[in-house]
Amino acid sequence: IWSLHQSLDNSVFVNIAGTGHAAPVDACPLIQDRGGLTELREALGEELVRSGENGCLPKDTDARAVQDLLRIYITGFVYEALGLSAGPVNLTAEAADLVAGVELRGFNEPPTTTVTAAPTTTTTTPPTTTKPRPAVTFSEEVNGDVSVICGADGLAVEYRLDGDLINPETGGLRFTQGSQSFHRVVGAEDGEDTDYLFDGGWWVVERGSDTDGFSCEPYEGPEWVDFAEDRIPISAINTYANLREPVCTVGVGPTLTPDCALEFDHVRRATVDGHLLEIGFDCTYAGVGEAWWVLDSVMVANRYYHPPEVGSEDYEEWLVAPLRDLYGNSVYDYVAHVEWVDGEAFVFDIGRVGIDLSLEAFLGGDNCVLLDWFKPQAPSTTTTTSAPTPIVLDEGERLRIVVTGDSITDQIRPYLLSAFGDTATIERRHHGGTALCDWFAEQANDLGLEHLAAWRPHVIVVDHGGNALTPCMAGEDGKPLQGSYYTAKYLADSEYLVEIALGVGSRVLFVDQPVGRGDLPSGTGEVFRSMPGRYPGGLVRFVSTWPTLSPDGRFLQAAPCLDHEPGCLDGRGELRSPPPNGHLEALGAWRYAMVIVESFIDAGWIDPGTLPARPSEVTE
Repeated sequence: IWSLHQSLDNSVFVNIAGTGHAAPVDACPLIQDRGGLTELREALGEELVRSGENGCLPKDTDARAVQDLLRIYITGFVYEALGLSAGPVNLTAEAADLVAGVELRGFNEPPTTTVTAAPTTTTTTPPTTTKPRPAVTFSEEVNGDVSVICGADGLAVEYRLDGDLINPETGGLRFTQGSQSFHRVVGAEDGEDTDYLFDGGWWVVERGSDTDGFSCEPYEGPEWVDFAEDRIPISAINTYANLREPVCTVGVGPTLTPDCALEFDHVRRATVDGHLLEIGFDCTYAGVGEAWWVLDSVMVANRYYHPPEVGSEDYEEWLVAPLRDLYGNSVYDYVAHVEWVDGEAFVFDIGRVGIDLSLEAFLGGDNCVLLDWFKPQAPSTTTTTSAPTPIVLDEGERLRIVVTGDSITDQIRPYLLSAFGDTATIERRHHGGTALCDWFAEQANDLGLEHLAAWRPHVIVVDHGGNALTPCMAGEDGKPLQGSYYTAKYLADSEYLVEIALGVGSRVLFVDQPVGRGDLPSGTGEVFRSMPGRYPGGLVRFVSTWPTLSPDGRFLQAAPCLDHEPGCLDGRGELRSPPPNGHLEALGAWRYAMVIVESFIDAGWIDPGTLPARPSEVTE
């Protein structure tokens, strides 16, 4: 379409986000009002119904506003082509919100009512990405002010640069259902040497009666944790999902394949009122491609992506150059979605995305800088590297450690005792088959971790691999929790433990166990890995045993060893139990314990000079 527009002498190109091919059709608003054409699927077939619903579903941009906007453009174009006089036009609020960077007289004049929210400005967090950054430099400085105004017509925003009112080249987002709207107030303006970024946060606008008007309140979203190259389990897909091809289904029908899990380059997770929110997406030649918004393993909506319809040899002429003419060397997108489920709104937020407007970046196919991803998580073999947070002991005082875990922890305990020697007292809260929740007071009674407050442990080591065999890990049906419910439970329990620990001045070390046979990772690895990001500052840490016991995520049965290591015979020893088991042999248990000890040293939690001079052989 763009190439056709470029080839014509007199044409207008209108690109409206969040809509589809059927939006201009007269019936589209009616289809949108009734929630789609579900009742016609059997009669007309899936393909025809999807075509009729394209751009006409409740999640899409308001079809009436789209049609209003198109009528304005078409009328203006015809008036200009015929040489007729034209003047300013008044747009509805819904239609005006579809246009960015255009002065709309008669609507966008700021309301004269009382300001109910103070102007807000924020500074962009230094960009950190899970992929190498493009060559272009994206500004980290905000030189503008954002004023959010709630008036008789709802929410309005003023952007000022050096005191002057401007219309930024890219603006924010709005999502509406019924009387409730969510607004993401952001903007970006290209300067000669600097990109100016504006951020006014999320706002919730409620429309009352004709006399009550509008109410506007800031919205604080959940804390997201970011992962690279991860999978999202899918238990169901929204009927109205706009997919280019069947995904996770048996053929083209609605039946999902068992144990469906989709892989994405980037995944974000957060918990809201016990619900697990997940976002999965890949980067494309210019920003974020298709994104999946997943609630408790159900794909509730998606962001549709269509690849370029021109070959890479034409990128510069048809894609890069036109965008560069509009925006300079870089441009900013903001990607988010709000989905209402059973009357409750769930906000999915990827954040601001920087796009490098160079041919090299477009051809690279991974052209998105995730500017708001301030806690990216690396692949599973890494360890957190926060600054040391030393523990100061009184003269003669021993380090007090609590270790909670399962049967793997049972195996490493003797070697932890040997490695720490007389420098530490290690309290046991672990047993085969247990989950983390089994060691809270509700299940463990007097052995509950809550009751250790008086002992004031210096460190709590969490070494659970993800068991779900006991009642505290069962659902209402009495069956073990699975999928997103399982993940949400372990996340909630991990957060509860951290709150217990920090409340008594303790530190926490989360340990990811090695993979099992078949290279199966632990069920808790991703949750544990996210905890330092949720509680920054170095008091909560994570370490993976993968580099030592399952390098590159591969099961390792045996390895070369040193004579002083337990289980070493003629320079080689068994790390894991004989098939089909996947527990630890003496050498594996010893090295596992050494991973934990080294983490204590790296964190500054223990002076290595106080530890036994050389590891010693121990027996159960």
